[in-house]
Amino acid sequence: MSTELGQIHLALGYGETPGSGHKVKPVSSLCRVPGGPAAMPEWFSAGVRAAQLAPTAMNQQAFSFELVEGEVPGVRARPGLGPCARIDLGIARCHFEIGARTVSTGWRWVRR
Repeated sequence: MSTELGQIHLALGYGETPGSGHKVKPVSSLCRVPGGPAAMPEWFSAGVRAAQLAPTAMNQQAFSFELVEGEVPGVRARPGLGPCARIDLGIARCHFEIGARTVSTGWRWVRR
């Protein structure tokens, strides 16, 4: 694991105009669920839908979430490819957590 540090600057706020939407990948391409999409818990679905709307570099959505079964269900988040994939993953994880925790707090993050 690299110990190199850097700075990231995010601009948040409202523009003068409403702007326009951007393409989003389907939920099924952003996650893996044992048992398929029909077995997706509501909290996991809410998390993935929130991450689906997260801003990413060049709108790539280079991340994925995997449902890990267990006594306490877990989520494994993985970066995709690209120069900003790890930054995008951090933003997507934040959005996932906000979305999922509106439905349930009975889950945890799983490391590799």
